Amino acid sequence: MQTRRLLPLLAVLAFVAYLPVLSFPFISDNYTEIPLSIGYGTWHGLSALFANPVFHFRLSYIFANAWIAKLFGFTPHPFYIASIVFHILCVCVVWGTGAWRKVGWKASTWAAGFFAVYEGHQEAVMWLAGWTEMFLVLFGGGCFVCWVLWLQGGRRWLYAIACILFIAALFSKESSYMFAPLLLLPVAAEPNLRRRGIRGIIPFLAGTAVYVGFIALGLRTNPRSQDGTFVLSANMPWHLLNSLGHMLFVWGLLALAFLLILRARDTWRMAAISLAWMAIALVPYSFLTYMNRVPSRQTYVASIGLAWLVGIALTKLEERFSVRPAIAVACVIAGVNIGILWTKKRRQYLERAQPTELLIQAVHKAHGDIHLSCFPYSPLIAGGAVEYAHGQLVLDGPSAQIDKPHCLSFSYKDAFGDVHQTTVHTPI
Repeated sequence: MQTRRLLPLLAVLAFVAYLPVLSFPFISDNYTEIPLSIGYGTWHGLSALFANPVFHFRLSYIFANAWIAKLFGFTPHPFYIASIVFHILCVCVVWGTGAWRKVGWKASTWAAGFFAVYEGHQEAVMWLAGWTEMFLVLFGGGCFVCWVLWLQGGRRWLYAIACILFIAALFSKESSYMFAPLLLLPVAAEPNLRRRGIRGIIPFLAGTAVYVGFIALGLRTNPRSQDGTFVLSANMPWHLLNSLGHMLFVWGLLALAFLLILRARDTWRMAAISLAWMAIALVPYSFLTYMNRVPSRQTYVASIGLAWLVGIALTKLEERFSVRPAIAVACVIAGVNIGILWTKKRRQYLERAQPTELLIQAVHKAHGDIHLSCFPYSPLIAGGAVEYAHGQLVLDGPSAQIDKPHCLSFSYKDAFGDVHQTTVHTPI
């Protein structure tokens, strides 16, 4: 397996692409979710965690936060280092999909390189609250690799590991039920795998049915289903198609066009499988109401299908011509994506952090309480940021009136008794 030698290069690509995060402060939800994780992320806190309607299926996220905070403290740098490490491990999982003969090691290596630098799913890596998506790839993607190896004649221990990783994925995020149909893709694509696959998929389907049942029972108590964030509606097909089209633009469309121009019929079935992977992985998120397409962090699993598509095109380019033009195209893809991550995306995340950063700076100058009039996020996040800086926050009005998009206004007294008022129109 010659491509194994390229794993260090893939790791370097992933590290370089997301290097800007090492300069980030905590952003919005981090000030509430990490302290919550510290409380829940112990074996003694499991009962309280399972009783929480929002986080009871996110054990991996909660425990990762708790362990990092326990080892290194509640400070940004170790968390962002961990974020890059998780992303590198996910890149290795994408490379590992080459174990499926339909993909192959050469295509999966190109795919992993694309996945390492792709800016379209950046939120899963650059925003710590998006870690749940990386855990889905680590556990669900790892399950897929072991499943494929077992389908292709592997031993029973591979099937056992696939089952364990599947359970770990189920306790990473509610959308993990997507992996049951994703595991069926190799079974549907290769007739010689169907007999073993149909027999082996039964425990996964049964576990998924029970899991979805628990999710359905919890909808009445889950705030995210009660506030209209996600609803079963007729808009779902449009959101799915819009999200799929947005993901394909521009690299996926270029890959498809190249394969059509070459008339590479031997790749068309795998291209269809890649599109199917993307669509299946986007379905759980297509019921949202606050956007007309799936947010970037929630495209992380779907990006594996996009990466396959680009990997297939680069493999065909290498086979038809030579490795040099394939490397040249790959360098252009990497350069464009890394450039976006280092400039546009870095600026956007620093803008997201601006409201809490201004509050924290005010705490260091204030002599007494910080009085908050409006804030672009939940007042709980403002309170968490001020508490992080060892200050006290007072809301100037009911909590519901404080949460206002694009508005940040607060005041404080300094050591001389002078009042300082800060009002900022934020891009959030």
